Amino acid sequence: MPASQSFLYGYTFTGTPGGTITIDTQIGAPNPFILTDTLDSDDGDDQTNIDDHVTLTRWPGGPENDYVLRGLTSDGGVIVQAGAGTGASYIYSDVLYTGGETLTSDVTTPYTYCFGPGTGIATPAGPVAVETLEPGDRVLTAEGQEVPVLWIGRQTLRPRLFDVGLVRLRKGALGDGLPARDLMVTSDHALLIDGLLVQAGVLVNGDSIVAVPRRDLPQTLTVYHVETPGHEVILAEDTPCETFIDAAGRHAFDNYAEYATLVGPDRIIPECPAPRVTSARMLPQAMRERLGIAEQDEVLSA
Repeated sequence: MPASQSFLYGYTFTGTPGGTITIDTQIGAPNPFILTDTLDSDDGDDQTNIDDHVTLTRWPGGPENDYVLRGLTSDGGVIVQAGAGTGASYIYSDVLYTGGETLTSDVTTPYTYCFGPGTGIATPAGPVAVETLEPGDRVLTAEGQEVPVLWIGRQTLRPRLFDVGLVRLRKGALGDGLPARDLMVTSDHALLIDGLLVQAGVLVNGDSIVAVPRRDLPQTLTVYHVETPGHEVILAEDTPCETFIDAAGRHAFDNYAEYATLVGPDRIIPECPAPRVTSARMLPQAMRERLGIAEQDEVLSA
């Protein structure tokens, strides 16, 4: 089923997607503006990415219009271009504006190494929910060392419109009681297993480790990453998981400005020496059999 999302308000705006934009006037009466993913002949899937076509309906059962998604806004809305990508551009949002407000916008697909909210991170005082950690707090590595938190990055994802690739590892899925509770991470976030940094998407077995269906997620979801001075392996629900590595950059995070204030200019983090596994075909056969993982790579959209 193609993903869809509804918004209460539509607006014209000035500015260019990817930078700061300014709200101008509201269009139409407040009512559901429903955007539905369209299967593009050029991208071959029903996942919504920037420059994909979407169908816009101004009320349930109303006429369908072909728009193109051009960006996301900092208020959780979307920027679309009418006329199948050749006409005027508009913003659809659940926030009521009167005109003159400024928003930042993003024209890149989310790409993160993050924990879901509520994930218990080991600290010297016991597990703490990741979203409550603050710079200066200390967390425990898998080797029992204390390291300081430099920054907790936050990123708002929109699972109902984008395939954000979230993976849920059920309690005990890795054996030996790990994770201690259900653990949800983004698919590119790596766990240390048998000396290998294995990205969570590789571990999907359709049973104890699953790709989280978009229909089971809210319209927006905030995920978090923990940045420490080095690329460390810390404990999330007692499971060894990597801290942030700057391969994807920090600019996509909601609070990047906070990073610049706290830490300074972006820095390079040397990656830890453990080999990284990005495909099920790279897993040792014994690990695949133990965790019930198919040899072919799993598809994380649902």
